Amino acid sequence: MKLNRTNTILAALMLIQALAVAVLALAGRAAPIQNTGAPLLAGFDPETVTQVAFQDADKNEVVVMKDAAGVWTLANGYPITETRIAPILNSIKSFDTGRLIAQNRSSHTRLKVADDTFERRIEVKRGDTVDTLFLGSSTGANATHVRLGGSDSVYLVSGLSAFEVPTSAVSWVNPIYFSIDQSIIQYLKVENANGVFEFRRDGESLVFSGLGAGEIANPTLSTSLTNNIASIRLDAPLGKELKPEYGMDKPLAVITIQTRREIMPTPTALVTNTPDPLLPPITPQPVQPQIEEKSYTIQIGAKLDEGYIVKSSESEFYVRIAAFGAEYWVNMARDKVIATPTPTPTVDPNLTPTIPPTLEMTPSSIPTVTLTPIPTEVSTLEPTTEATAEATIEATGTPGN
Repeated sequence: MKLNRTNTILAALMLIQALAVAVLALAGRAAPIQNTGAPLLAGFDPETVTQVAFQDADKNEVVVMKDAAGVWTLANGYPITETRIAPILNSIKSFDTGRLIAQNRSSHTRLKVADDTFERRIEVKRGDTVDTLFLGSSTGANATHVRLGGSDSVYLVSGLSAFEVPTSAVSWVNPIYFSIDQSIIQYLKVENANGVFEFRRDGESLVFSGLGAGEIANPTLSTSLTNNIASIRLDAPLGKELKPEYGMDKPLAVITIQTRREIMPTPTALVTNTPDPLLPPITPQPVQPQIEEKSYTIQIGAKLDEGYIVKSSESEFYVRIAAFGAEYWVNMARDKVIATPTPTPTVDPNLTPTIPPTLEMTPSSIPTVTLTPIPTEVSTLEPTTEATAEATIEATGTPGN
């Protein structure tokens, strides 16, 4: 009895232990990161941030800053997409010390939060205060290691990962540098080393003005012109300063665009008093469209770092665009805007037709056919004994007659 009681107690303890392990496992699996610690950056307010520098493991770096008017720009003054910076600053504000992962420097490299080994290095400036954060490896979709510069402690935080922090300037700006409605282009001129090429609208197409007698334009020309000018994307924003290496003193191509469109004014309500029967009725006048005409100029400068420098009259900034986008205009030539005609066969009126000689047949040329008769077999019948005897009797008669 005593043994059975002991076994019962042990079994109960083992059951309680197993239940406790299961509960802890389920709780550890389902529980998200809880912001229960103190803020990693005490008193951090995104509105007080004036500059942030982002650097990746390959030392690529981009700096964004707030100008005197409160507008966020790149270091060269090019305006950025503000929806980029606000989420990052709000995530930094949410970083806390609730999940301590490591406290020794030997773990920094493994977690990628070391001074020289990291996923992202973020330097945040608030007035005279500069804080440095190291974003490291991620343990899941919403958990990233982070370390505050000057401290050995590493925490697990949520809300921001390295791939959400771009380090190329083009990722922070609107990539469309120039755009225009194709349908309102009335005139387009291209000047480059190969000459001057002018195109004017004729119905739905832009037609080359320099066609000679018997020449026809390339049938795909109008579409390619409008497609290439409708939207120009940048590879890198370069700032406002004109540098000698941009080659704008002798641009490789200059594009001039003239547009025309009708703008219907907003109709205003006609205010009238009680109609006077003695006066003629007021007839509303039709609204007349307003004509807006505008001119644009785009200069293509030197080739630089696998792209070309471009300046639009609509922007005070210089940019670099991809080579294929610039070379369409730089390499434009007459043989590319004129269709190559299909050669038409011509007959020389002075040519005397040559009649081929008549083929004469000679008797010797006619083959002789000899017909050889096929031999026919003739069967020879040999008389039988009965037939011979019968014939003899019939010839001599029967004895006694």
